[in-house]
Amino acid sequence: ICNYLFPSLAKLSSDTHNEEFLETARSGIIPSAAIILPFTAALTLLSGECIAAMYMRGDFTSADALSVASLLCVLVLSMPAFSSIEIFSRIFYAKSMPWIPMVSAGVGILANVTSASVMVFGFDAGMNAVGISYSIGLYASAAILVIFSLAKLKGLYNKVFGVSVLKVLLATAAFTCVSFIIYKLIGNDPYSVPTIRNILVAAIVFVPAAAVYVLLIKFTGVFKNGIR
Repeated sequence: ICNYLFPSLAKLSSDTHNEEFLETARSGIIPSAAIILPFTAALTLLSGECIAAMYMRGDFTSADALSVASLLCVLVLSMPAFSSIEIFSRIFYAKSMPWIPMVSAGVGILANVTSASVMVFGFDAGMNAVGISYSIGLYASAAILVIFSLAKLKGLYNKVFGVSVLKVLLATAAFTCVSFIIYKLIGNDPYSVPTIRNILVAAIVFVPAAAVYVLLIKFTGVFKNGIR
């Protein structure tokens, strides 16, 4: 999405194409959210199955898998922030405002270092301190970009955009509920079962929830007439 978005935005960066620029920006933000949010929910729920299936063999014990899966959960929850940074940075680069992503990156680094110091020396959070501080840094950076977009990109957030975001969020909530219910009905312990069972559980949980998600996105018409 980012590789497609930047050249398109760069062609429309002049003030005479402002509305087209904003429409193109919106057409990058919504699809990105529609992809990232359900996968964030799925990976958070199935982190144990994923790590156990990929790594739990040889000297990599169930305790190691549990520890890494816990870290993966924290990192995965920062995916929406990472996606926002990627999208908004390109929007501001196309508008010849590179200083905004630079400020955003600086704030993110500061938040990362500060929170890591607090986690390590204040709370002895161990390996999870890496994931938590990294996520805090990403969300701080993304927040700066969103704040600047409100000030510098007038008209970006219109009513149709807001409704589209709401539809994606509701579809993601439905995806999360369906996958969670199926997961609880199965009652899997990923750290004590064979690899093939973890793969099957992940598929059984993800596929029906994904089907519900796609149907809701289609039924609510998120992309029916474009993102305008």
